[in-house]
Amino acid sequence: MQTPNKSGKIILARCMHPKKTTMKTKHTLVQKLLLSVVLLTMPAVGLAQLVYTNSYGTWSYTTTNGADTITGLTTFGPYGPVTIPSSINGLPVTSIGFQAFYGDYSSMVSVTIPNSVTSIGGEAFSECTYLTNVLIGNSVTNIGEGVFEGCTSLKGVYFLGNAPATNVGTAVFPNISATVYYLPFTTGWGSMFGGAPTMP
Repeated sequence: MQTPNKSGKIILARCMHPKKTTMKTKHTLVQKLLLSVVLLTMPAVGLAQLVYTNSYGTWSYTTTNGADTITGLTTFGPYGPVTIPSSINGLPVTSIGFQAFYGDYSSMVSVTIPNSVTSIGGEAFSECTYLTNVLIGNSVTNIGEGVFEGCTSLKGVYFLGNAPATNVGTAVFPNISATVYYLPFTTGWGSMFGGAPTMP
């Protein structure tokens, strides 16, 4: 652009062509939009499923923040009692995942949950119709809804620790005849827990 100064001389004004500025801005916006589309259409990346085998079978699990969550038992060892491992490859097993053992596991007649476990996810043992007894370690502080739903053979669930937290109205034992047993010196228990009667 040319403009006269006070002496009447023509000088060249240094300025960026407005069209170039507009094109550059549009190019940046297009790049951002394309990046957003790519991110939105990428599949969600879940935690890697790992496996661990012991005398009870092959366990599937995930690892987060230095702790393991059991997500299933993919094959079975001998018919009978099953003990969930307290650690895998040096890391503690602290959780049992949502629907970890969902289904009719005919080999699982009793389960021992170790003291390392602090949380049991919803429907973790749902529909395990051959399950008769469960022993739950002293560290479980949270238990999900419907954990033992459909466990029609379940008679007793034995807690070694205080009553775990549940959401208001949560039915841990819906429509089954199991009894919850707890130790006399533990706390938080009432006459019912999660829809089942309790006894010290």
